[in-house]
Amino acid sequence: AWVGRSAGTFPAEPPVYTRGKFLAIAGGSLAAAVAGVVYFLNRSQPRVQPGKVIKVLVNDFVNKTGNVLLDGALEPMAALYLEGASFISMFDRNAARRTVTQLNMQSVLNAESGRLLAQREGVGVLIAGMIESTGGVLTLTVEALDAATGKQVASYSETAQAFDELPKALNTAIANIRSKLGDVTPVVAQIAAAETFTSRSIEASFHYAKGQE
Repeated sequence: AWVGRSAGTFPAEPPVYTRGKFLAIAGGSLAAAVAGVVYFLNRSQPRVQPGKVIKVLVNDFVNKTGNVLLDGALEPMAALYLEGASFISMFDRNAARRTVTQLNMQSVLNAESGRLLAQREGVGVLIAGMIESTGGVLTLTVEALDAATGKQVASYSETAQAFDELPKALNTAIANIRSKLGDVTPVVAQIAAAETFTSRSIEASFHYAKGQE
């Protein structure tokens, strides 16, 4: 009698793939590969937290023009322009001044006091400014600083031919700073929305600032 392998020992026949089954398997492999790529990209890219609010404080601007009417005149305007962004929460300058006075016996709002406020009050960004006059042309420079480290986050300079043109120059500078901080509103639209405040005179702003102290 013929002796051969039992039925259980024969190798299994190779699977037979129909065209539809082959396409289904290929499609599944492709989907898995795409999902893997998407997962890798999501892990490698920084995540932006939607709705995150940044607490911002406007520091005392440095006035190098010699005109005392600029002392404290632009800071309230800067706060108004900044709070037009939905993700920015302005920290009250008077409250900040009281806090730093209690902490280190000074009332100046600068990078040093900003670091104290970052630790104590959660301030994230400081807005610093400088006004200079050269040959009759005023140059306004505005910076955004990381409150915890003092590192510059954004900077923008704008010129003005007269003191009463400084509010418009400030509006332009702040609009560009807002964009660099993440505002998706076009700079032109930001400037147009704040034009109501640019008509305020420097003298009026000076007296308003002094009245708030």
